[in-house]
Amino acid sequence: MIKLLFIVILICICMDGFMINPAVIIKNETLLRENREVGQWNKKKLPEELGFSNVVINDICEDICCSISDCLFTQNYSAKIHYENDITLLIFGIEGLSQFNYLGEKNKCVIRAGDIWLFTISENTLCRETSAYTHNKMLVIKYETDRLRTAFKDSDEMQLLSYENQMVRLAKQEPIMNWLQGLIDNPMKNVADRLLAEAEALQVLARWLTPNENLKKTIQDNKIQKVIDILISDISTPPTLIKLAAMVEISHSCLNRKFKQELGLTVFDWLRGYRLKRAKQYLVDFKRAITDIALLCGFSSASHFSQLFKQKFSLSPREYRLQKINSSW
Repeated sequence: MIKLLFIVILICICMDGFMINPAVIIKNETLLRENREVGQWNKKKLPEELGFSNVVINDICEDICCSISDCLFTQNYSAKIHYENDITLLIFGIEGLSQFNYLGEKNKCVIRAGDIWLFTISENTLCRETSAYTHNKMLVIKYETDRLRTAFKDSDEMQLLSYENQMVRLAKQEPIMNWLQGLIDNPMKNVADRLLAEAEALQVLARWLTPNENLKKTIQDNKIQKVIDILISDISTPPTLIKLAAMVEISHSCLNRKFKQELGLTVFDWLRGYRLKRAKQYLVDFKRAITDIALLCGFSSASHFSQLFKQKFSLSPREYRLQKINSSW
């Protein structure tokens, strides 16, 4: 049964990787793009032994693919897919939960309903675990990362795509369908529909892609870099200092000392500043409520966020937003 269940991750996470389990009994041609019509929603029939499954895939264009999976498995399973190319996945949790990690990495993420996660993958293996008898539904948009990089200038040093093999939670408790309904409802019947779908897929990514400091240019200590990767992956719910230290196998006092040597700040002083920078970028999106931004970035309340923001930037979040609105006219 595990062999059959392996299919789902390959289909639900958009199919351009290759299977690394030689015992999997599924024909490669089932997964190849040439067996699906580009610019059209294609249904995939999965074995009945999987339990309930409903999977539709749309190769919007050569370098963007969208899949929607709705499954209720009959037993626990784990699955793996290896990517040779640089791939970016934008994953929207709609119902249920699944756990993901890169092969050999202890740090895992759990995608729940309302979550939006960004995965950047470069020559790596992505692992997924999903529990039995849990209704699981998610939408995944897969982008060739090289396509996305063409939008950036050489001077753009702050962007999440600068990280390889990184998992970053971009949002939680979001009304997911508000952002996806236009893409899902697109009939893909003509050129105009397909162009609109491509634009919507890119717009959805642009909506959530926020600048990110490319610290890998300056950090020398691999343990410090790993801690930063862990903190960035989910800034709203970071591990404790003791747990972080254990994850890189040093004491918490040593971790703080090394962190200060590298970046001039203790671990959570650095995280506070990083959260404020992320919040500053989210404030430019005038549709986001300031309270939502505060919680997304890990602040206990909007008032606490406003206080720290004003200390850092000499403007309240509301004043900063108004300044941006006025400057856009």
